[in-house]
Amino acid sequence: LYPTDAYIAANEQMHAPRATWKKTHAKLLLDICLNEKNQYNWCKKGPSKEGWRNVYQGCRDAGLPYDDRQIRNKLTDMKKKFLN
Repeated sequence: LYPTDAYIAANEQMHAPRATWKKTHAKLLLDICLNEKNQYNWCKKGPSKEGWRNVYQGCRDAGLPYDDRQIRNKLTDMKKKFLN
């Protein structure tokens, strides 16, 4: 059997390696999120669409080495730990 082009494309989009967050990076993410909350780019569950765009861009501008999925996962993880 020969793999289809879609199968090959899906395998080429491998996930980034597991992120290891430094405390300074996590603090910077929280500062960026706080700024978005102060700009009213927030809803009940977290950043709005515009807020997420700004969070991702702020992290890229700060030079954080994480992709969008890793940033979203970290913020969700920190919220869960805080609520527990």
